[in-house]
Amino acid sequence: MRKVLIVEKDPVQSMAYMRAFIVAGFDVDRATNEGSAFEAINRLRPQVVLINVLLGGDKGLNLIRTIRAESKHRALPIIGFARENADDTIVAAQMAGATECHLITKAGAQELLAAVRNVLQPAAAANPADPAAFQPAQRSSPAPSPFLTPLLPAPPPPRAIHPVAALPPPPPPPPQDEIIETHSPPQSAVKAFARSDRQKLLVKLKELSGSLLRAENKATQPPLVHELYRKAEEFAADESVCNATLLKRVANVLVVLLKDLSGLPQAVNSSSMRTVNQTVNFLDVLSKHPLGRASENDDPFNVLIVDDEAIARRVVAGALGLVQLKPDTAKDPSEALELSRVHHYNLFVLDVNMPGMTGYDLCERLRKSDNYRETPVIFVTGWNTFESRLRFARSGGDDFISKPFLPPELAAKTLIHLLGRRMGLGKE
Repeated sequence: MRKVLIVEKDPVQSMAYMRAFIVAGFDVDRATNEGSAFEAINRLRPQVVLINVLLGGDKGLNLIRTIRAESKHRALPIIGFARENADDTIVAAQMAGATECHLITKAGAQELLAAVRNVLQPAAAANPADPAAFQPAQRSSPAPSPFLTPLLPAPPPPRAIHPVAALPPPPPPPPQDEIIETHSPPQSAVKAFARSDRQKLLVKLKELSGSLLRAENKATQPPLVHELYRKAEEFAADESVCNATLLKRVANVLVVLLKDLSGLPQAVNSSSMRTVNQTVNFLDVLSKHPLGRASENDDPFNVLIVDDEAIARRVVAGALGLVQLKPDTAKDPSEALELSRVHHYNLFVLDVNMPGMTGYDLCERLRKSDNYRETPVIFVTGWNTFESRLRFARSGGDDFISKPFLPPELAAKTLIHLLGRRMGLGKE
């Protein structure tokens, strides 16, 4: 599988980029700074590295120079990118050693995906015997995965920026007597306003998600989803949310899910609407809990995915990667039971229809163990009948998600159950 490393500090943007590459069949990982990026390059050996050149000051440019300073990485394709109004930085990135540089629009994920494909295409033609190389575009397309909604729009062509004539000098600073001195309100007043603003946004999000859940007319759903997306973005950008690591983490995955649903109205169904409602209600609970207000939480979660299909395991693992989870995988229930005895897991994601032992049978076995009597179990299934739901409840499952699903939907469900159990909330 083709490996791509994305170096992006903003968690919302990086999750959007990762989702696009996961859907396209890439093995993708994320780094947030120079140190973690360089370590990931040596560990993962990606075919392409994408770097936000506006990583913070000159950090993006320094990272490109550091990579190029290593002889073993001099041929590694590096794609630098930034948003609008960064032409000078983009040119500087190309001079620092980037293979290509792009200014990207708000729908930048598809532009970056097209750029990576363009970079990998010549490598495949030059070395067709290399199994890791990107295959020519003329190959027959694989059958679409039943685990995703393959409804993404065709990507627009990337806008490459090449060295140009010297940019005009910046305008001179205003005369000293024209500078207006501003006075900031007391810090306590700012914090009180931030809390009030956050609560107002939560109330609005709960009102909108409730309306979406009750909306029976398909025509009324897209405007509600769009308004939810807009309010979720405001909530995730609130100062009091940005300073709370776990609250920000849940808010970010809600933004990405609503962004996907805004672009794919046909993916708005009972399952995705229920997940949106779950996530909004959990944000309300988390915002009032000490865990949600914490600025850091380094205690990792261990998750096990059980599915007999390799592509399904990769899809689910990629979805959980959107919320910085790195799960273990098992190809059948027997292997899962062995792994569960060696390691301790905080959550299981189970397929239902597996040979030998079904996901329901595996869940019942786990519930008989003292170690996993209360551990969250999420079923991923294409079955949506009354009998299957009854079997799910009797086996001891906590939640289920129907195929096809959007990756951020599963990511949101997983994060809710992991954090909810850590907060002592128990089952819904």
